[in-house]
Amino acid sequence: MSIPYLLYKSHEPALMRAFYSSVYEPSVEPITHSDMITTGGGIYNSRIKLSFTAKTGPFLRFYMYIPGSVISELLHLSEEEKTAVSMWLNAVEIEGTSTKDTLKKATNNKV
Repeated sequence: MSIPYLLYKSHEPALMRAFYSSVYEPSVEPITHSDMITTGGGIYNSRIKLSFTAKTGPFLRFYMYIPGSVISELLHLSEEEKTAVSMWLNAVEIEGTSTKDTLKKATNNKV
């Protein structure tokens, strides 16, 4: 498991809470070989994907690759849901930056 995946996965409960009253259930998933085939390698630099699955009704699932996808491309989500995803991504990126800084400082310290 990569550090970016674990970082995003650790924040998954906050995203799920933000979508509590939504018709979609979000999930943080790793990038798989089939994703690479499906996108023709277009998501090569992506670290994770967010999946949004309909809670009721016909089966519907769509994905957002991070980084790589733009929130405005998520046509099934309402503006409130897009805002929730954007705020969640910003929260994870802020913590991710501090984690990277901590790792960077730790590796720069010589024994």
